This record gives sequence, C-alpha cells and structure tokens, in this order.
Amino acid sequence: TVTGVQTCALPIYYLSRWPRRQAAVRKYAVALYLFHCHPQNALAMPAITRTNNATLHYRVDDHTDPWKNAGTIVLQHGYARSSQFWQPWVPYLSRFYRIVRPELRGHAGSPVNFDPARDSTLANYVADVVAVLDALQLDNVHYCGESFGGIIGMALAAELPARVRTLTFVSSPV
Repeated sequence: TVTGVQTCALPIYYLSRWPRRQAAVRKYAVALYLFHCHPQNALAMPAITRTNNATLHYRVDDHTDPWKNAGTIVLQHGYARSSQFWQPWVPYLSRFYRIVRPELRGHAGSPVNFDPARDSTLANYVADVVAVLDALQLDNVHYCGESFGGIIGMALAAELPARVRTLTFVSSPV
C-alpha cells in the first residue's frame, strides 16, 4: 500500500523522506497503479480498427521542429512486452525524429479480438506494421525492432524493401 493505494502486485516503494518529494512520489505511484492495474484509466492510445482483423494501438511521440522534415522511426517491441519498453529512448530520439511505437496484436493496449492460435503469424504481424504505416501515411521509415520486433523488421524489409529506409535490431536473433 502506498498512502492508501493498493498496488495490485506491482511493487512500489515509498522511499522519500523529504516532504517536497513525497507529493511527487505519491502522484507517480497512483499513475503506475492506474496504468498497470486499471488500463482503462490510462491515457487513451490511438487505435486502428479493421474489419475482421485485429485492432492495433500505437503511440506517436513527435517533439521535432515543425518546420523541419524529420524522418520517422518505428520502434517495435518484442513478444510479451509493450511500447513502454522504448520509453527511455523516446526523450532523446523524439527531438530529431517522429517516433511511432505500435503495439503487437494482443499485447498491452491492443485487444485480443482475433484467434491467437490461427492469426498469430509472422505474415499477420508484418501486415499489422504495414497497416500502421498506411494509417499514418508513411511511405518509408527507419525501423528498429527488439527481439521478435526485429524478426518482424527482417520480414518487412524482405517483403517491402521500399518501406524500410534503415533496419536496426536490438537483441534479435539473426
């Protein structure tokens, strides 16, 4: 319990002894509780709703100068993770590039409104990335994938090389 807030198995430790910092720690703890334990209360993410296909959620972080034509980086998380995996990278990269962080189908904010046994294929994951690119009207992007996200990037670059400007892997098997 953090100042009367249940953490639902999410360990949050109230370590601050300084009065000024207690309020900030309390706000942070409540935000973590709402995000992890009650995702419906978290900030809404944009979604791509497709007929007879998985709904896809994504995040866009863009802090570039509006008068510059900044490129776009797609940061794709790996299996059993979420777009929050990339959060430490966003403050720096979003100053120079528009950052798009899609959620894999059935992960984090994207609901499981498909048959996971039948529809969790590499071809469908690649089609999901293409759907996000099309929805955001992106012709080509710098693609960075972590673990399974890197495998998706390899398949995307092999199938649609014109859509991938650069390809970067983070802990992906080659």
